[in-house]
Amino acid sequence: MGIPKQIEPFGITELSVGACAQFHEIVNTYIDDATPAALGIESWAPAYRQATERLAQIVPRQRRFIVTKRWREARRARANAIGVVNQAVRVFLKSGVPARREAAVRLNQVLLNCYGIGKHKDKSLTAEVRVMLAQLDTEENAAALATLGLTEEVEALREANDHFEELVLEKAGELSERMQTQGFKTWDALRVANQLYRDIVRVVNARAIVQPTDAVTKFIGKIRGTVYTFKMSINHTGGRKAEPEEEEN
Repeated sequence: MGIPKQIEPFGITELSVGACAQFHEIVNTYIDDATPAALGIESWAPAYRQATERLAQIVPRQRRFIVTKRWREARRARANAIGVVNQAVRVFLKSGVPARREAAVRLNQVLLNCYGIGKHKDKSLTAEVRVMLAQLDTEENAAALATLGLTEEVEALREANDHFEELVLEKAGELSERMQTQGFKTWDALRVANQLYRDIVRVVNARAIVQPTDAVTKFIGKIRGTVYTFKMSINHTGGRKAEPEEEEN
């Protein structure tokens, strides 16, 4: 009688972080299906589950902020709105209509310190726009804006500034979620999960020899198939070149 089929080692360290996390999640699913008790790995399964969940947290952390694209669009929209108001006021300084020219002169005095603020850093710009809007909201300046037909443009600027501020808060929320997992280095988490996987394989392989059961045999068959699939992935991609000492945040 030959030795029962075994789970063979493979280049798990050559997998990308995402692929490695996926592999461990699949193995955990197989463990849940078979139950740790049936596989004889009750001492390793909880720690392996914890290591797998930690990896699942780390993988999204390596991507860009979800809100980044909308944040950039909102910043551009606000800069455009600032430019429209400032440029329109300066154009009307040369108006041939006295009432419009006078309104432009009034608003130009108000906006002298606001020309070019669209290039300022975001943290200060949000506050500067609020000050600008407060000045334009006075009764005399609001009337001047109406004379130039810029009331709606100013409201568009207000909405753009409010929207940008909302996205800043949303981004801060994402950052807070990331901070909860920053105590763990990616490669340390990978090493822990990989070592626990090897320990589990060692125990299950031994059990297949000394105490074979249908649960153990089926589990080994599933793992062997999964290992083969991930081996093909490594062969096609060339694997991970090296493991840096620290992750990029």
